[in-house]
Amino acid sequence: MSMTTTAFFNTYYQGICYAPLYIFSGHHLLVAKLRSSNVDPADGALEELQRVIGLIRKEWPNTQILVRGDSAYAREEIFNFCEKQDGVEYAIFDGN
Repeated sequence: MSMTTTAFFNTYYQGICYAPLYIFSGHHLLVAKLRSSNVDPADGALEELQRVIGLIRKEWPNTQILVRGDSAYAREEIFNFCEKQDGVEYAIFDGN
């Protein structure tokens, strides 16, 4: 299958592109998912946050975690998840 079958025209970028999802810890890349650009920008973000925070908690249960994102991730379900976690804070720009 050609990689271009999941690349679509994006009106914001005025070109054909993908919608990658990245999660970093400082300079360390924890998650890189290449997604089709015709999906919601936050698609899969909550599940990846749940997975990564769960893995971090297994090794470092008392570490403080800051989830930071742009307006694409300003979703009620992401806010609710972060608020229910001990030691997790978030800073997500909502664009309003």
